[in-house]
Amino acid sequence: MHRIIGIQKTYDLEKKGRYHIVYQYKHHIRIYTLAGFIGSLYFFFQLPYKMYPYLFLTALVSLLYTMPILGKNRRLRDFNYIKLFLIALVWSITTAFIPSLLLDLSPLSIALISLERFFFFIAITIPFDLRDAVIDEQIQVKTLAHVFDKTNNLRLAILSLFVSVILLIGLYSNGIIAFSSMLLLVISYSIFALVIYQSKNIDTDYYYTGLLDGTMIISYLSVLVGNSF
Repeated sequence: MHRIIGIQKTYDLEKKGRYHIVYQYKHHIRIYTLAGFIGSLYFFFQLPYKMYPYLFLTALVSLLYTMPILGKNRRLRDFNYIKLFLIALVWSITTAFIPSLLLDLSPLSIALISLERFFFFIAITIPFDLRDAVIDEQIQVKTLAHVFDKTNNLRLAILSLFVSVILLIGLYSNGIIAFSSMLLLVISYSIFALVIYQSKNIDTDYYYTGLLDGTMIISYLSVLVGNSF
């Protein structure tokens, strides 16, 4: 839905890169949107009622992020400087906070796990902000990419990843995760720091949607495979 609505603001980029793909396959994307909605609705009703308020919160933020229903047909992402933090908030709630609640973890565990995820998502989202700086400028939206230069933004991303590492150590120190899991994630994050920094020289969608977004899966697989030996 975000892709379909977003391209309405980028007509002059219709023939460029990934925007051309979105324009070319926008009817397909509508089908994927419907299929995703049906799947989400099904799994929503598999969860306990106590999760609903948190899911409604993330759904509301996601909807307002995507739909131009605020004043002057704006979306939440069209307000200055908050896009990055909205993405990190929604992803950390859905992938860390809610699962931690389902596992009935302690408040300290929930806080540390959620914060670790939040800073991780900040780290991997900053390169996307840099890549989209031209588009955001075109629709008159300011992000961190317009405050700091590219190098300092990437340093901020790596600093956020370092904060995630500190929180991982805190998770281990409090007996929340095993030493092997912490070590494997720290090694993975060290590699991710290089991936983030190298993004300054690369603008292909395969690198961003494939590798940078893929760090979420890679970190999981590193722990899964590493702990199986």
